[in-house]
Amino acid sequence: MTITTPGKTSAEQIRRTRRRFLFSPNTAPNIGDSVPLDKEESKHAASVLRLEIGEEVILFDNINISEYLGKIDSVTKDLVTVEVTEQMPINLSASKTHALIGLPNFKVCEIIVEKLTELGTSEIIFFIADRTEIKILSETKFNRLLKIKDSALKQSRSLVSTKLRLEKNLQEALLSFENIDNISKIIFTPDLNSSKITDLTLKTDKLAVIGPENGFSAEEEQLLKINDFCFVNLGSNILRVETAGILGVGLLQAYGRKSS
Repeated sequence: MTITTPGKTSAEQIRRTRRRFLFSPNTAPNIGDSVPLDKEESKHAASVLRLEIGEEVILFDNINISEYLGKIDSVTKDLVTVEVTEQMPINLSASKTHALIGLPNFKVCEIIVEKLTELGTSEIIFFIADRTEIKILSETKFNRLLKIKDSALKQSRSLVSTKLRLEKNLQEALLSFENIDNISKIIFTPDLNSSKITDLTLKTDKLAVIGPENGFSAEEEQLLKINDFCFVNLGSNILRVETAGILGVGLLQAYGRKSS
């Protein structure tokens, strides 16, 4: 496959001026291929944006983490197809940030998913904590969160395809990180006697834990200590889950870039 890259106009300028659509192919497309948008993306392109044949758009392959420049080559009410014309150069960070969050109410979940996706969080994992008031997240609501995630991914032009999942408790949520050595494990707390983020030497990957509104149980706190989590304070104010999550992840990413 011959790959061409944008010429006179920089890739960054193109990203800021073209409409972006997500697609999930089984295999990466070749230059010249016609890629169908899914039903929802097609409806948005045709009925909301009213795009026409020949208009340039960006396709983000959220499976293979690639971006392509393309042109609309057919438009109907239910299906829009895009001819792939160029593969966009992308620079992916080697660093990943994962967020484990005690399941809050659904409105708060929506805020967290949207904002952490915009920040380029690699993975958002909600877990049912001992003191979590909400003990279930229906399939309908989870699918709604997936749509919010995809919308934020398009809006923010992020090159990180954020993953989203739900675990039945904290212990289950931690299992997938057991064999990862190069990862900073952090729990955010209002305790001023805890470490400051500037005291830490952050590793390539970061795992941030944010507790539920009612805090962690003694058993959960012990589990975090056994797993070598560092307690880091976000100031003396008691923050809501969504505030702590957004602030904490933002600080990890900003300070992580500074210290790398």
